[in-house]
Amino acid sequence: MIRGGTPKGKNRKALIAALAATVSLGGTAHAKAERAMEAPARQAAPLVHLREYQIPVFQDKETKMLILEWSRQIGKSHVLAHWACDRLMQQLARPEISAWTIIVISNSKGNGAEFGVKVSEALGAYARAADEITQASGALPEELKEFGLEVEDCQYRLGVTLKVMENGVEVTKTGRILILAASPRTARGFSADLILDEWAFHENAAKMWAAAEPIISSNPEFLCRVASTHNGPNSLFNRWIRRGEFPVSSMTRSGAWAISHNDPVAPLTITSLKTKRPLTPEEAQEEAGDKREYLQNYENQPSAESGSLLTWDLIHSACRAPSFARDEQVWSPATLQRLYRLTDGDFYVGQDVGRNRDASVVAVIQKVANMRRLVALLRMRDMRLDFQRRQMQNLMSVVGHRIRRIAMDFTGLGTGLTDELRGLYGDLVIPVHFASTVPVTPDVAASGRKSPTMAVTELMAINLARLFDDKLIEIPTDKDLEESLHLPERVVSANGQRVSIAAEKTQDEEGFTEHADHFWALALAEHGVQDGPRGAFDAESAAGVVMGGGGMGRTPWISTFDPAAREGPYNI
Repeated sequence: MIRGGTPKGKNRKALIAALAATVSLGGTAHAKAERAMEAPARQAAPLVHLREYQIPVFQDKETKMLILEWSRQIGKSHVLAHWACDRLMQQLARPEISAWTIIVISNSKGNGAEFGVKVSEALGAYARAADEITQASGALPEELKEFGLEVEDCQYRLGVTLKVMENGVEVTKTGRILILAASPRTARGFSADLILDEWAFHENAAKMWAAAEPIISSNPEFLCRVASTHNGPNSLFNRWIRRGEFPVSSMTRSGAWAISHNDPVAPLTITSLKTKRPLTPEEAQEEAGDKREYLQNYENQPSAESGSLLTWDLIHSACRAPSFARDEQVWSPATLQRLYRLTDGDFYVGQDVGRNRDASVVAVIQKVANMRRLVALLRMRDMRLDFQRRQMQNLMSVVGHRIRRIAMDFTGLGTGLTDELRGLYGDLVIPVHFASTVPVTPDVAASGRKSPTMAVTELMAINLARLFDDKLIEIPTDKDLEESLHLPERVVSANGQRVSIAAEKTQDEEGFTEHADHFWALALAEHGVQDGPRGAFDAESAAGVVMGGGGMGRTPWISTFDPAAREGPYNI
C-alpha cells in the first residue's frame, strides 16, 4: 500500500490523472505529473523511458484496432505493457468508471509469463511515481487525506486498487490485467480491452479470433492491440496486414536502429555473435547465416522459401469482375439465368471434388479472346456424389451449348463422379489425377529443370499464376475465394519452382477444413482451356442427357432453355 495524499481541498482524481501521465515521455513525465498536481517543478530521473518510435503507440488510446508489425528485439512487449498500465490508469481516472480489465493472450505460457514480468515492472513504476508525486505536493501531514495504490502481482493476474475520497466517501477503484492461455475457450466470457501478443505464432488463430472478436465488438470503448513478428506468409497476422483491414504500425530493426541507436538513455544496439562488437543492421544481415530468416525476424519480410504462389497484391489486382453471390450446395435459378444471359465467349468448368473433410467447388470461367473471367462458383459440403452429379447436369441443361471443357478432379472420391460424367458427356470431360505427371513444359525446362516430367498440379498452378501475372484473369471480390487462392505455396529448390498441392489447412467458423478448393477448381477450369477446345453435343444427344441418358456428338447444341419459364427449383 502506498500512502500519501493531496493538499486539502484539491480534487483527488487529479492524482490518479497524474499517475496516468508518469510514463508518457520518459524524462519529462514528472514535470507533467507535477503540473497536473499544481506542485512546484523539480528535477528527477525518469522512472520509465520510451524510445521515440515507441511513443506514438503508447499514447494512442483512440484507435479501435491497431496492428504492430514490429521486428524482434525492439521493445514491442515493453511498450504494450506500459500501454496497458497507462490505459488502465486513464480509465480509472474517469469518475463514471469503477473497474477496468485488460486481457492479454500470448502464444505460449513462457511468452505470457515474460509479458507479465513487464507489466509488473510497469505497475511498480506507477507505485513509485505515486509516492514521489505525493511528496512533491508540499502538503503538511495534517493536510493530507488518505490515498492508496495497491498492486497485486500473481504473474498471470495483475491488479491495481485505488482508494480515493470523493465527497467525503471512500471510493475503491479496481483494475486488472489478465494474461490468459492461448486457447479459444479461455478467451470467451470476458469483456475488456484485448492484447494479442505474438499473433503470427498462435495455433488455430482463426478460431482464436472468432472467440476474441466479440470481446472487442461488444463495447465501442474496448480497444485491441495485435503485435507480432512475422511467421511465414500465410499467417492470419500477415493476411490482415496485406489486405489493409486495420491500421498498422510497422517498425523494422533497421528503422528502429536509425531512430534510436543514439538514444541518450536506452540506445538500441546490435551486437555481433562472433566478435561482440556493435553492428549496423546491414552488417548484422551480412553476418546472419540464414538471410531469409533474418529478413523475416528483423525486417518484416515473411520467409520467401515457402512463399505463396499468388501474392495478395496479385489477387487483389485481379478483383475486377462483377460481383455475384457464390452458390452453396445447389445451383440457384438466379445463377443459371445469369449464365444463360452471358452471350460472349465460351465457358470452361473445373471441379475440385470433396465430401466429408473438405468441400467440392465448381468454378465456371468465361473466356473471351485471351481474357478469363470467373462468372460462377458452387461450393458443396457433405454432399453425396450422386447429388454432385445432378448439379453438373443442371448446369449442362442450361448452358451446355456454351461449355467447351469440364476438367474434373479424378483423385480419390472424384474417380467415380468423373466416370459417371464421362459416361454422360464423353471426352468433353477431362479426368485429372492430382498425383499424375506430365512432360516438362519448355519454359520450365529453360529454368534448369533436369527431370523430363513435372506434376500435373504444378503445371496447372503455373498456368493459373501466369494468368494473374499477366492480368489476363478477372475474379470478383470474395473473401473465401481470395484466401483460398493465397494458400498454395511455391517451394524453391535446386531443381526449380515446385508448387505444393498440400496447401496450408485452415478451418472456418463452422469447423470445415479448407484445402485451397477454390484455387484448384479455378486451376482445373484453366486446364480445360489449355487442353484445347472441344465441340459440345448435338440436340438429339442433349435431350438424352437432360433425361439422364448418354451419347456424345460434335455438333454444338442450341439450348431451348427459357429462363422466364423456370422459376422453381431445378433437378437437385
